[in-house]
Amino acid sequence: MFIHELLYANDAAFVAHSIADAQVLCNSFAAAWIDFGMKISLSKSVVLVQGISDPATITINDVTLKVVEKFCYLGSNVTASGSLVSELDACIGKAASMFGKLSS
Repeated sequence: MFIHELLYANDAAFVAHSIADAQVLCNSFAAAWIDFGMKISLSKSVVLVQGISDPATITINDVTLKVVEKFCYLGSNVTASGSLVSELDACIGKAASMFGKLSS
């Protein structure tokens, strides 16, 4: 059921307790995707790690995924530090833009 629902998703996030667990999860996901005849856009896939000091390296089909400090997921800014500053800045910017459109 989980994979069935992901077939129609544009975005997906995986949560794991360790880098090794994340690698196993990504390998299983990639294998299932191949079984369904789908392709993963590895150029758009990124890794965000919280609370681990060592650089995380996740590979799928011999391609090492880029490690990022923040990214936008389903319209929200997610950061490795868990800080809401970038999310609040984005919300304030959107609100200011809308109020600017209302006044004109």
